[in-house]
Amino acid sequence: MRMDLVKKYELTMDQITNFVREWILLKDQKVS
Repeated sequence: MRMDLVKKYELTMDQITNFVREWILLKDQKVS
């Protein structure tokens, strides 16, 4: 069970990281 939570947490963190990366790229494009 604990491993399940860890895997879900890691997946969520990965999604958040990707989202932030894309958001920063979009923000940079708008500023340029």
